[in-house]
Amino acid sequence: MRLTKARVQGYRSIIDTGYFDVENDKTIFVGPNEAGKTAILQALQKLNPPDGTAFLNPLRDYPRSKYDEDIKNGKVDPGKFTVVEGHFILEDEDKEEIPEDYQNAVYVFGRHLDNTAWHRLDNAPEQLLF
Repeated sequence: MRLTKARVQGYRSIIDTGYFDVENDKTIFVGPNEAGKTAILQALQKLNPPDGTAFLNPLRDYPRSKYDEDIKNGKVDPGKFTVVEGHFILEDEDKEEIPEDYQNAVYVFGRHLDNTAWHRLDNAPEQLLF
């Protein structure tokens, strides 16, 4: 599977990147120092964190300027607020292994601020075929 599109919001210095494409060969983040390039990469790592990677922590990871207003006052529910979302497609060699109806499906995976995850399958049949 390959990441093709992502969105990061409410993570450290990032308020909302909006959806951005991740190109096949290379994607380049360009911006001045302290613009949030590293924060975007750290947030993307939270989709499937390797062992030893810190979990999301609202106090540490939610934008400090908005923490009191949003988190402390209950305006934002960490269990429902998606910090990072990734859209994945199958590589050509993977498509050979599954039914044709699923070959163009997009797997969407996200992680909430409380570290719970959610997922869905876009562009696939409504009923699973086995």
